[in-house]
Amino acid sequence: MLNRKASNYIFYLILVGIIAIVYLIRSVMVGGLEGKIETLDNNNISLQAQIDNLKDIVQTNKDVQESHLYELYNQVPQAYYSTELTYLTISKLETVGIDESSGFDRSITLNPDVTFSSESTLGEISQDFDIVEVLIKFDMLDMTVVTDLIDLLNESEQVFFINYINFYTPDGEDYVGVTIHFLSFYEKEDLS
Repeated sequence: MLNRKASNYIFYLILVGIIAIVYLIRSVMVGGLEGKIETLDNNNISLQAQIDNLKDIVQTNKDVQESHLYELYNQVPQAYYSTELTYLTISKLETVGIDESSGFDRSITLNPDVTFSSESTLGEISQDFDIVEVLIKFDMLDMTVVTDLIDLLNESEQVFFINYINFYTPDGEDYVGVTIHFLSFYEKEDLS
């Protein structure tokens, strides 16, 4: 049997060992969490830079879209069909990878009754064409998806005018919510 002094030393050694193991485990866990936090911060900084770049590109090219509308007169469909426009929009989204199976939480809203001030450029255009407002919302992790979608709309055989793009990042999330508002043009219906 050990004497009291030896028992105390063994007890203190075991206690110091337990504290060292707990401190080691805590250090490893905190170090791993700090690494993940740093990675998320870097990703958020990168996403914000991409968002700022896209806003600058949209702002720079906003007027360019309007000036090309008259040149593209032959690329305006004869009639508006909501189903056709919905499926066309879905196909554009799925082409850039925004489909229902990938959890992008997408939605498409059409508004064929949009009106514009008669003094505005779009108000003047609405006298010659029927204009349908399309609102797309989706979540994404990669900003190139938005750029690819804009390029796809610009290269489309139908005339689309991108009116605005909004970005938002919900608190505590690592994805970006995107709202794209664009206009689709159709030949004026002859009501006579």
